[in-house]
Amino acid sequence: MEITPSENAMEAIESHITSWHFPGEVLYLDGPAMSGKSSVLELLHQTRQNTILIDATGITAQQLLEKLAEAIGLPSSSFRYGPSDFSDALEECEESPLILLANIQWSGDTRYGREAQHIRKDVLSSFHPRNPPSKVRFIAEIDSSLVSLWERAPVVRMPATTGPERLQAECEELPENQLAALQTLALAETKRVTLSEWSALCHLRGLRFGTAELSDLVDRCSFLSFGGSEDESVLFSPQCAAAVLRKSTPNDEADAFHRTVLQLFLSQAEREERRALASYEKRALAPHAAAAGKLADVLADARALARCDRDSVLEVLPSEFPDGIVPGTPAADIHYLDALGIAPESHAEWLAWLHHTAINWGISNGPMPSARQVCHCRGGPCGRTGGRPAVSTHPTRGRMASSSCGRPTRTAW
Repeated sequence: MEITPSENAMEAIESHITSWHFPGEVLYLDGPAMSGKSSVLELLHQTRQNTILIDATGITAQQLLEKLAEAIGLPSSSFRYGPSDFSDALEECEESPLILLANIQWSGDTRYGREAQHIRKDVLSSFHPRNPPSKVRFIAEIDSSLVSLWERAPVVRMPATTGPERLQAECEELPENQLAALQTLALAETKRVTLSEWSALCHLRGLRFGTAELSDLVDRCSFLSFGGSEDESVLFSPQCAAAVLRKSTPNDEADAFHRTVLQLFLSQAEREERRALASYEKRALAPHAAAAGKLADVLADARALARCDRDSVLEVLPSEFPDGIVPGTPAADIHYLDALGIAPESHAEWLAWLHHTAINWGISNGPMPSARQVCHCRGGPCGRTGGRPAVSTHPTRGRMASSSCGRPTRTAW
């Protein structure tokens, strides 16, 4: 069902809330960039009682579940194994808040990843009224030009504005070197970078900007802000400004930038830029590799993979393998470890799981002598079985993972 606002979105939303018959239903607030979607949710939060507003910008699906559980008062065990458990926990919730989820389209820490699609498809869909009902209702902001919507989902659509064009005009008024610096920031594969990281990325493009100059540029641009943390991280606000600047960057320049960054991260040279980007490398190595078309090579390189943050790898897998991951690859191991509920509390623990998987399959030396000796998890191996079926990249990140072998039957682990 689609709802078209008459005079404003508030009227349409209030009308839908009044006639809401299905607990657990999700109403989507859709519209292009800078159409006022977040402002509508903020106004709803201010004018209606028993509402909870959560900004999904930059967070993962798991972090969103954590925020939801904390806001509603559910135990941490309610999201341990993903959306399915969380949906079950909502059934026991005695409260009936209206949850307002802002900026779903800008979720995830990386720009290349598809965390927003994962949240829409696997998290919000688990709250469908046909599933175990709850008293909790949801209104989720989304941009259907970036994240696909279920065609029958209830939607309030916001009209387009001239906001992106105004942003573009503001950028074009800047000197050429400053515009190039902003394009570099937009090409960064994480949504937050520090001034020193931004400066180092500029150096890789032949742009000489110090942190003081970049700080002044942040103050002059209406669409940039500091993240408020002690490391002075910089982010686009609104996030669509990054998309505008990326679009204005020639494809060959963007491709060359990703290749240069990846080459730096994979080299053994101790350059000044490498030291400045040490923290950024952990979060951005996998996304830059994906953007450069080299993710499979990085995942197959144990030294490179060891430097990749787990969440950043998981975010880019769906984009890199839209048709499914072939079992027997490092990407499949990573995918299935996550799908089977392995939730490491540290980077070192995640590396230990990867090493354990490699040992089980005879990839590296270890205490297990047989290359076919596997770790059984809930009755089956970690994602590998006979044949080479395509693996869905979005099972649910929950307790079970499934794959199709080209037949109507499905196998679950």
